Amino acid sequence: MGLELSYWHRIRDRISELSKFITQEQKTEIKAQFDRELNELAVGAASVNVPVVIWERNGSLRHYNEAFRSLTSMNVPTPTPPEDFVLFGTFSRNAIEANQAIFHELFFNNVTGYVVPAGVRRYDSEEEHYYDGVLFVTVKRDILGLPQLFCGHFSPFPASFNPTHEALLANGKISERAYIEIREKGERDRQAKIQSLRERLSNPKTDPILLKKYQLMLDSLELGT
Repeated sequence: MGLELSYWHRIRDRISELSKFITQEQKTEIKAQFDRELNELAVGAASVNVPVVIWERNGSLRHYNEAFRSLTSMNVPTPTPPEDFVLFGTFSRNAIEANQAIFHELFFNNVTGYVVPAGVRRYDSEEEHYYDGVLFVTVKRDILGLPQLFCGHFSPFPASFNPTHEALLANGKISERAYIEIREKGERDRQAKIQSLRERLSNPKTDPILLKKYQLMLDSLELGT
């Protein structure tokens, strides 16, 4: 699945070593903490209009809000069996690989959040059409310091929801002249956004979390996607 086998062995060995020193009282506290934080994340997800999905370290889907349901048409009961890999059915390959690439760091460093490019498609569709965007992930850890819950806020790029101008032209919805004007204006706007993002990235006062978001947006614009 993209992770080196040695990483899995190290992660498994660390969990195994730590489990030897866990008392029954600590096990009870870990379970209580898990339930408490899951509930808090779910309540927070219900209060926002952006798609939010929550999963645990074994890959089990624990919760998703109405915005995520609307975007993906997902309608599966939670929690899902880890072996079902439910999130693989809606997230793009680059999103899965990006999460796997950082997985090792999550277990061996105190990472509390990260940002990755992501695509999301409808869960009930066989088509490979993805809504492209950015996934902002918050990591919740147990009392042993191990990551146990992941809460992803998906911020789609607006262009993902609009038909391409090429499609409108092919279907006779716009004239060729209008198509050229739209393309020229789009290019001017793209260059202006690129310049604005470069200025934000070069500003030493820009928040580090926003720097990652701006860099992803700039990369996407420069690639013309």
